[in-house]
Amino acid sequence: MRSEIAKLRALTNGRVLAVGFLLLVCQLCAAQQFSYRDVSEHLDNLTVYLRTQPHTCGLWVGTDAGLFLQRHKGSFTPVAAIGFGILPQWWQDRAKWVGLAMLALLAMIPFVPRWMRLPKVLPPSLLEDASRMRIEALEREKDEMLRSREQLRYFAEHDDLTGLWNHRMILERLRIEVERARRDRLPLSIVMVDLDHFKLINDCHGHPAGDHVLREVALIFLNSIRSYDWVGRYGGEEFLIVLPSSSFIGVRERTEQLRVALQDTRMTFNGKPIQITASFGVASGFPSSYEAMIQLADAALYRAKDNGRNCSIAVEIEPSEEPQMKRG
Repeated sequence: MRSEIAKLRALTNGRVLAVGFLLLVCQLCAAQQFSYRDVSEHLDNLTVYLRTQPHTCGLWVGTDAGLFLQRHKGSFTPVAAIGFGILPQWWQDRAKWVGLAMLALLAMIPFVPRWMRLPKVLPPSLLEDASRMRIEALEREKDEMLRSREQLRYFAEHDDLTGLWNHRMILERLRIEVERARRDRLPLSIVMVDLDHFKLINDCHGHPAGDHVLREVALIFLNSIRSYDWVGRYGGEEFLIVLPSSSFIGVRERTEQLRVALQDTRMTFNGKPIQITASFGVASGFPSSYEAMIQLADAALYRAKDNGRNCSIAVEIEPSEEPQMKRG
């Protein structure tokens, strides 16, 4: 068979279609079917010549049948045209690929995750454990949210550098204390503090030294006030101290104590000593509003700076009288 195919390929320039079959009686009819393998490049103008030699048959593409008959001995059937279809290889059949995919899906069923095959109703012990774990997780989330909220509120209400109340919050505390003093007919005192020549500290020692001084002064104030007093950073090197239920005489004494404490403090930064003093403006009595009280304390502070700094000026506020300046 192979030798005949080689001869046919030589005769037909490689245009040979080889068909293998076995027939007891070699007679062409519509009911006969053949399997074949295409070894040619073109199948147009296909003319079939069938030789009755057992086990072999040559199919020659061409129109010159005499050449084929002359070179190959044997008996041949009359020239016949055979209609046939070319089927794709198994790996080119789309239906087979779909079948293989379905088989693969069926094979994966035993490997479905175990939790998908769990019963819908869990045992009571598992339900209790799941509930307890969920409750603990919710409690942890709640605690984290509370801590985050407290942290955000702290940053919103306190000064980053000194840890004191910031400008907005110390004024809010003052407003609340003024309303309480007016309602209960109790005295209220505030002290506005400004560090003397603070700019020189920044210029001579650097801004880190200035930050260090502000933190130390804030610590002195925190250690000098009562538990229900309020102290905050008013702005820059200025501080505001709110003293509820403090009389005019009492606030003057406490202001002098603060002035001496700052004056006697020996600060150092990078081994260099830093001397600090401060001027104090005090407003005490029965205020009509927190804005008016701030204005009086601020005016007293400027009077203290004009008088040479490192001193205090106090203003007493009478319920129905104009405030009077008194040198402290």
